[in-house]
Amino acid sequence: MVVDDGYFSVLLGPGGSVPLDQVLTGASLWLSVTVDSNELGQRTRLVSVPYAVRAGNVTGTATRGTYTAWGSTACAGGETPLWTGTPAATAGPGGGGGAFCMDDANAGSSGWIAWDEAFMTRQRGASGYRSQYSQSGDFQCAVCEGQTLTRHGHDACPNGWTKLYDGYTASIMVHWAGSEWNGGDTFCLDDSASAAWTNWTSGEAMVVRTRSGSNRVEYLNDRSVRCAVCY
Repeated sequence: MVVDDGYFSVLLGPGGSVPLDQVLTGASLWLSVTVDSNELGQRTRLVSVPYAVRAGNVTGTATRGTYTAWGSTACAGGETPLWTGTPAATAGPGGGGGAFCMDDANAGSSGWIAWDEAFMTRQRGASGYRSQYSQSGDFQCAVCEGQTLTRHGHDACPNGWTKLYDGYTASIMVHWAGSEWNGGDTFCLDDSASAAWTNWTSGEAMVVRTRSGSNRVEYLNDRSVRCAVCY
């Protein structure tokens, strides 16, 4: 070690004299200065800052995230999906539950019974109509590793984000005996999703905004709600 007028420096890690993994082992570390076998002053404990240089080598699942592509089996950046499947939801007398992507590898297509009391709906308006529902069509989905944001009400991504796909705000509607149609979680359904769509007056997009009297919300008529999924 070279000392210049009392100053010195030592580089730890790649390119340095001491391999980093031999120093930052997770044990408590203390720093001191020794001259001619005499330790000068008190030792100083090394805390979180020196360990921060190892953040780039973190492994495991702690930092992983996932997202679902609805109406498509493509992941951002051409990555391979963790699995692909079919949009699904649970249903009961209280209505429908949140949507999820059912893995086709194990669920398959056998054992399922056809039912006409649920469908995919999207907020694509037309003259005199507020939305559309799928009369027929097999939808797809994919679960991918990474993180995305969904922008409802706009089909462009914010600055600094890349578009994975755009489409219409959608949900899975369920009608249980004796109950009204009930919508589950909303998501952004890819425009490429192939289906026979039928105009509908009973599904609508609402905003919680009061402008007059006792009205509590506002809904859209004859208009669509676009969306974009960005990464």
